[in-house]
Amino acid sequence: MKSIAKTLILFLFITFTISTGIFDTDAVEFKPPMKIHSQAVLLVNTDTEEPTVVYRKNADKRIAPASLTKIMTAIIVLESGADLETKVKVKQEMVYHEDFAGLSVSNAGFKPDEEVRLIDVLYATVMCSACEGANILADYFGNGSIPAFVDMMNAKVAELGLKDTQFANAHGLDAKGQYTTADDMYKITSYALEKYPLFEKISTETKYSMPATNKNNERSLLHTNIMLYKDIGNTLAYNYYDERVKGLKTGTTDASGRSLVTLASDGKYNYMLITLKAPIKDKNGVDHAIRYSYTDHKELYGWAFDNFKIRPVLDKDETIPGINVRLGKDKDYVALKPAKTIYAFIRNDISNASIKIDRSNLPETLTAPISKDEVVGKVKLILANQELASADLVAAESIDRSILLFILDAASKVAASQWFWTAVVLIVILVFVYMILIIKHNNRRKRRQIRNVNRYKR
Repeated sequence: MKSIAKTLILFLFITFTISTGIFDTDAVEFKPPMKIHSQAVLLVNTDTEEPTVVYRKNADKRIAPASLTKIMTAIIVLESGADLETKVKVKQEMVYHEDFAGLSVSNAGFKPDEEVRLIDVLYATVMCSACEGANILADYFGNGSIPAFVDMMNAKVAELGLKDTQFANAHGLDAKGQYTTADDMYKITSYALEKYPLFEKISTETKYSMPATNKNNERSLLHTNIMLYKDIGNTLAYNYYDERVKGLKTGTTDASGRSLVTLASDGKYNYMLITLKAPIKDKNGVDHAIRYSYTDHKELYGWAFDNFKIRPVLDKDETIPGINVRLGKDKDYVALKPAKTIYAFIRNDISNASIKIDRSNLPETLTAPISKDEVVGKVKLILANQELASADLVAAESIDRSILLFILDAASKVAASQWFWTAVVLIVILVFVYMILIIKHNNRRKRRQIRNVNRYKR
């Protein structure tokens, strides 16, 4: 009895796990095996024509952006088209701003009345997350009004069609009504990278030498992302260094936790990863010894690089079930094949046999003549109810038109036409009227003949 009970329990367990998807290797919403501490995550592979979301967690949840805000600050500066060699004089209120009161904010050591180039302020703002740098830029490009600059930031948000992002300042310190999502931050960062190569250069530099000014000697700026450094005299860096990681932007406040946007490449595959609100303190209010934003990035990248690749999922020489053909000469069916080999970004252990071909957009029939390699429709490749890719299908061979079938078809179409039957009815009516007129005419002629004969007899 015990063995039967064990077998039954094992059967129920397997049935449960299959039905709930615990062992579902065909899932597209891939879940990493490690614990992810950040509240919101979006990991995207950027190697395919349409970037592939590899992992998402609360990616549409509104969260304070912290210094990730400065990505939009940089966009507005770069979009202005201003000469970044222009020197500006730093205002005292930009350095000792009321937003900074009582806070230990990140800064680049700018001083009141310091004359500094805009390009240096931009490097300081993006690379070392200088809050006073963001204010200097906002004041200059807002024509003396930081709120006007913030309005420009929100106008760009609207232009990009983002519904879950709003800015209240240029530096990212916590403020009422300031929020974003991992989804929106991906779009903002992608826009900056695509539109402005200088943004990528600045945001992925590890070190920048700022020339001497009237108030400061030459100084070196280091990127705040310690994943970039193998050894900078900081033992913390040894724990998080990853040679595949580049830039982009860190963000930390007590309310928003630790946020991070990075790029990563191993020379073959490329990713962008956004994480928001990794915890700073434990439930007792004690600072974590671990920087969870960095461990999330390092472990997610390791998992992605080890377990995913781009591979062909539908070969251009592979024929698939075709479509019936009308009016074909000697053939009433044509096989189909992809116009080109279709590639998809997919987990290594998923078989191509798990990918389904959705034919719902294909025509039910085709009409000859059909040329070889003529595009006849499009299919979607589906994995676990989600679209992996789409493909144009072409005819695998040419099919000539049958002249006889074409004539018969044309005749049947004419016969089935409403105008045809309307014409037939009109012709019948005309013939009927004509026959009546003929009969009447003949009757009149006969009557005349009879009258003539009668006259003659008299």
